[in-house]
Amino acid sequence: MVNGVPQGSVLGPVLFLTFINDLPYVVEGKVKVFTDDCKVYFKVSSDYERCKLQENLDRLCEWSDMWKLKFNAAKCEVLHINPDNDLHYRYTMLDESGHFIALSTVNEERDLGVTFESNLKFEKHISDMYNTAQRVLSLIHHSFDYMDQDMFLTIYKSIVLPLLEYATCVWSPYLLVKHICHLNYEDRLRSLGLPTLEYRRDRNDMIQVYKALHELMTSTG
Repeated sequence: MVNGVPQGSVLGPVLFLTFINDLPYVVEGKVKVFTDDCKVYFKVSSDYERCKLQENLDRLCEWSDMWKLKFNAAKCEVLHINPDNDLHYRYTMLDESGHFIALSTVNEERDLGVTFESNLKFEKHISDMYNTAQRVLSLIHHSFDYMDQDMFLTIYKSIVLPLLEYATCVWSPYLLVKHICHLNYEDRLRSLGLPTLEYRRDRNDMIQVYKALHELMTSTG
């Protein structure tokens, strides 16, 4: 959206969420809203369904025009999640000046820190996450002249591990650690007293299932 929430405001985000609270009910299909981001999910396998999705986009534009909360059409994109489907249609939205513009089609989109690809293999996300963790490890290596095992464990658990485990319930299971030197992976973990990343991802999955079964999940949209 063109309009946003003032940084540092306490009441602003609450008022903004209250203001846009009816947005998901304007369209058919699934709509997810997070702060000032909006995502519409729709199954499209025919021209009729393409028209229905375009109608929903038009309704969103009408809603935004009514409430003077324009979408930034230049930043709106279309991601087709089905590599076997050749029906990649084009869609339009109103820009700030009131003209219809064609939405660009992308093969990947970053959403809440996770890069989604059209084939849902998350290769780009894992590559970026791996490279980020490598850069952090390199920074740690060049920032300390001396580091014992306890120091490394504290830094690794607080800075590196969260990078590797962020949103694992979305993109896991998949390849993570590709390059190991000196000791092998299991021996490294054993010497540091750490469980494997696979074990921790399985544990996170079980926690998410427990939350879902006991209605402890929170949802927006």
